[in-house]
Amino acid sequence: MRKSAPKTQFRCVLHGSFGKHFELIKKAHSIFTAAGIEVVAPRFSDIVSYRDGFALLEGEEDKDPRLVELLYLHHLKRLGPDGFSYFVNPEGYIGKSASYELGIAQVTNVSCFFMHPLADHPAYFHKNSVCSPESLAGFIAQKVRVPQPKVRNNERAIHKL
Repeated sequence: MRKSAPKTQFRCVLHGSFGKHFELIKKAHSIFTAAGIEVVAPRFSDIVSYRDGFALLEGEEDKDPRLVELLYLHHLKRLGPDGFSYFVNPEGYIGKSASYELGIAQVTNVSCFFMHPLADHPAYFHKNSVCSPESLAGFIAQKVRVPQPKVRNNERAIHKL
């Protein structure tokens, strides 16, 4: 009996302003899940309350928002080599918490992809990192890998950092 190669498990964490773009985040969740990509965070649930401008999902309403954010960041460690972060950022907006999450993702070498080019944050993003959830899921399904960065010649030093 021949053993088949283990199936690659693609995982992602979704980021964005839950207060402003939660319906789009849920739509991206559905697209990635339908494509066989495990969405590690957020859980597919509803926003049940807000505290200090921070959206809390079902089961988080009694938790300190700082703890919720730290637990969310902890999910980045679960992504593995075939994992990525996807930022749902209509018109380039990611917001304060997602901006913090982007910094942590970049410093830990998590591949980051964006719905639109960043407008409210001066972070670096490579030229093929902006794509819709549908096109990213389609690429992964077709190529069985996450897209490799395409670096602009004049940004090689920034990319290296």
